[in-house]
Amino acid sequence: MKCPLCKDKELLPARSREDRKEADALKCVYCAAMFQMDETNHLRRMVIAPAMTHTAALVGAGLKTSHKPAKPAAPKSVKRKINDHDKSEIFKRLVMGEKCVSIAVAVGCKPQAVNNYKFTHKAAIAAAQKALKNPGTKVDEKAGSPKKVVHSKAGKLQKQVGENTDAASYTFQERLAIIAEVKAGGADRLNIVSKKYGLTRGQLRGYLARESYYRQVAVSGEKIVKSARQHRAFVLHQVRNLDKVPVTKIRAILVDYLKLLEEDLTPAQQAVQSVEAEISRVDAAIKEFDTRAADVVKTFKGGLGHE
Repeated sequence: MKCPLCKDKELLPARSREDRKEADALKCVYCAAMFQMDETNHLRRMVIAPAMTHTAALVGAGLKTSHKPAKPAAPKSVKRKINDHDKSEIFKRLVMGEKCVSIAVAVGCKPQAVNNYKFTHKAAIAAAQKALKNPGTKVDEKAGSPKKVVHSKAGKLQKQVGENTDAASYTFQERLAIIAEVKAGGADRLNIVSKKYGLTRGQLRGYLARESYYRQVAVSGEKIVKSARQHRAFVLHQVRNLDKVPVTKIRAILVDYLKLLEEDLTPAQQAVQSVEAEISRVDAAIKEFDTRAADVVKTFKGGLGHE
């Protein structure tokens, strides 16, 4: 059945009221008019009172309304970057545990700028929060690590290695000295050294595991070692994905990979020689034991024969 108003639009079943469970009328989707069938089977348009709007409700209650639209508030100037004065204020607020959004509103910058500053200085913020609990620590906003200091007679600040509780603040030479001190002791040396330098047993085990890296850094420098490691990772990645590498670069990558294998061969040969020496030592001990055991058996049998 088509709509009498739109002529060519179909009428669809609909409910005249929301509280009805079944469709009792027909509605035109195009003009939104609703119709019902009367006793003579003719379409009669239904007159539905419009719902009271919020403005009509205010008028009915006797309140004055303004039909003028409200003017939008002027946008506040929001800074994309933060200056040095804002940085110090943001740092203090982050140390006190304030959220980045509230800090951005107070300073007048974007929340993303505060988030970036928090991520960049997270070590300094964590160190400052620890310093609030331990008043004897000095916090450097740029360095980002607390350092216990004592005043010398000349008025200069000197770092005390034995009193430092931050494992990351020790230099590589100091870490090597700590490792040598651990290896020089007995079974309980790990506990003694950890208490002496304010480290945990896990941190000392990490020192021992990275001893070779510390020696490389002490000899060549940290930047050279890091660049060498990055180069190694790049070459290994290229070798694993050799089918995606251009043909003109394959030979150079294989040459670099050969150099890496030769570098790994030297410590592997030393390890093999160490294991072979240990095997020969244990084999000699077993042979000596077997020889002595045979002598003991002969002596024992000889004693039984005399009886």
